[in-house]
Amino acid sequence: MNKTHLGDDVGRKRKSRNRHKSKKLKRSRIFQETSFDSSDDNETSANTTPSKRSDSLEYQFKVLNLTPSKSECDTSKENAATPSDCAKDASSFWSEFDLSRDEDVSYAYGSIIEEFACDDGNQSYSEVVSAEVNGLNESTDEEVPQNVIIMKKTKSKKTEGKTVKKKAKVDDPPVNNLLMEEAQFYFRDDGIIVILEKNQTIYFHGLCSVSVLHGQVEVLGHVLTKNSPEAKLYSFRGSSLLYLKNITESDIPISSYLLPNKIKLSEKCALVFCKKLHDPGVLFMEKHISQQILPRQEQDLPRVVFQPKEGSWNLLQVSQDWNHVINEVDKNTKLMICGGKGVGKTTFLRYAINRLLMKFSEIRVIDLDPGQSEFTVPGCISIVRVNTPLFGVNYTHLQQTERSILSNINIAYEPEKYIAGVKELVSVVLDEIPTLINYMGYTHGVGINILSAVITQIQPTDVLQICSQNSKKNYKFSLKTGVIKQNAKLFVSEKTNLNYNLHQIESMCDGNDSWTAEPRQLREMCVLSYISHLVDSNSVFKSKGPMYRINLNDIIISDLNGDEVHPAAINASLVALCRLSNKEEHIFQCFSWGVVRGVDVATNELVLLTSTKIDTLNDVTHLVSNGVSLPPSVYMTPDDIQGPMPYVIEGLLMSFGQIPKRSRMSVK
Repeated sequence: MNKTHLGDDVGRKRKSRNRHKSKKLKRSRIFQETSFDSSDDNETSANTTPSKRSDSLEYQFKVLNLTPSKSECDTSKENAATPSDCAKDASSFWSEFDLSRDEDVSYAYGSIIEEFACDDGNQSYSEVVSAEVNGLNESTDEEVPQNVIIMKKTKSKKTEGKTVKKKAKVDDPPVNNLLMEEAQFYFRDDGIIVILEKNQTIYFHGLCSVSVLHGQVEVLGHVLTKNSPEAKLYSFRGSSLLYLKNITESDIPISSYLLPNKIKLSEKCALVFCKKLHDPGVLFMEKHISQQILPRQEQDLPRVVFQPKEGSWNLLQVSQDWNHVINEVDKNTKLMICGGKGVGKTTFLRYAINRLLMKFSEIRVIDLDPGQSEFTVPGCISIVRVNTPLFGVNYTHLQQTERSILSNINIAYEPEKYIAGVKELVSVVLDEIPTLINYMGYTHGVGINILSAVITQIQPTDVLQICSQNSKKNYKFSLKTGVIKQNAKLFVSEKTNLNYNLHQIESMCDGNDSWTAEPRQLREMCVLSYISHLVDSNSVFKSKGPMYRINLNDIIISDLNGDEVHPAAINASLVALCRLSNKEEHIFQCFSWGVVRGVDVATNELVLLTSTKIDTLNDVTHLVSNGVSLPPSVYMTPDDIQGPMPYVIEGLLMSFGQIPKRSRMSVK
């Protein structure tokens, strides 16, 4: 081999290695300066906002890698602008849109509301000012600077006869057209009044308590009026944003004292009053997860952002086909909802419940998805009666079940046992009320065979098949009775008669490409929401629920297969309070859940933390560990604990530092 060529190859490799290292260093510095949430890969730097030290445009350009154009530089030279002048201009821009410079800018409303103080008294009022962030200021007709936040246009410059195209290094995510519609807002000391014009729909991010002052407003299928009780709305990041839709047809004239005279109300408008909602369960859950699912708190205002334009969002959209299917539901209907993962089965379930509750006093839900349970801790299938609307994701409306059976989260391990559990669940006599059946999104492999076997056990009157444009999410076949009978033979030997109406609709989630919480994250949030009622919000090692002392000779500790487990293995763990319903199949009926706080080997006793009533505990014969565990952050958040961390560390520590929160421990 030529030594010269060999030396050239070695030199090129070294240069490439050094260049790769320098790129990694530069990339890491950028992420440290502009990262919004280190645990979320879908957040972009456009979501970052200037901090206290960002008092000039110079820092804005430094963080976002923006440089002024040549014309802007020439203009600045002519005007002889000093750095202090630039800072003043930047300050005026931010104040124009009423964004606070004292703290990190967390959010801005779709329409900007500015407070003005009266000179003749101590009274203050709010004036509604409609303005677009990237458009014209309607009050002054002045063009808003486009390059303060981001430079979208690309310009070219000539270098030594060559034309080099300059690219913007940071780009705003595309704003959904549904978020561009403006609304009017009126600030009060105790909340915000939202003014919706005729047939107007706005989306929001956050949580608040809502009451309707005038007109009719629809939220996820349920209509709110002046006579409706306050509704608690939860629209979190990681799921599709909820909406407020004005469907007012007629109403009595609104009282004039609600709003200032300068605000003119149009015909068939709706007024919604949003108040601050304090939910200890949400605060506890937010403390123990690494994802930021809520906007930052702004003083005493509701923790909500209307029509959020910063960032990328999934929006909840409804199809008219949904209403056609729901309108056919009566008291004898058993509607089973089927489809792949992420096609909108759970969204349709909540929408259908809210619509049907305006016609029926209660709805029965048979939840057959153990991995993403709608009303319970993951790891069981259940029957639940619902009599209140659902305005949020599953961990915001957990409730007691009518009947529940333990199941493995991944049913592919034991499909026969899952089918036997479904049969045991519906073996009881059920009264005639509208029934909705929530099924999981297992479509590949033996998924069609398991579904067919479940349909033969449930005997639904209607089957809804939601189809996605992505063929990988769909079943390979249309769920007709002939297909179901043929595929059920793998698990069901006896012949059954099937007679149901098949409805096929398109998915409304195909356009959702923003960050969505993973199934594992949703399961952890459900567990955190459940135990938030048992432990103190400031420390998980301080209990606020009742604790019971149980003799180990009076209880059996086992796993899902009925094999006994040593008591030390379930210490500081989540366990299901069960009794054996089917000895041959080892099927457990679940009454509730609890946390084992301690095991005393000397006295042969176990301490259990649970909110279950003592009458129900008398029926419990087994404590079952079914694979659903407490999130690691529960153990790794020390709070006010000093010294060794309970259940984690033994011995004495020379120094004790804050251990970072993690929803999932790294392999390393």
